[in-house]
Amino acid sequence: MYWDGGRALAGVSTIHEGYHLSMIALRYAHRNQIAFLSVNTCLHEILHVLLQDIFLKAPKWYQSSGREARVDYYATRLWLFHDGDEVRKSGEEYLRKLRAGIARPA
Repeated sequence: MYWDGGRALAGVSTIHEGYHLSMIALRYAHRNQIAFLSVNTCLHEILHVLLQDIFLKAPKWYQSSGREARVDYYATRLWLFHDGDEVRKSGEEYLRKLRAGIARPA
């Protein structure tokens, strides 16, 4: 599957046919390297889900760039400062949506 259009992206998170998915390209995945720029791939993709980016349908280029920067910002705060208040709040809202059946497979 050509999910990244040949760009060799490290991961992607989305909703496909009602299922919430995160795919990691192990060849391109990495651990924390540079704050704000190159953070842990697994954490990065989990944050896309917890911050509810996966609910945005066909984002515009400026929305995608902003969401990538936001996820890297929160990943860096978790990594360096162990600060996850906003992630926790958004994660709780995500779980409420799952429990309410808003995001269940058909």
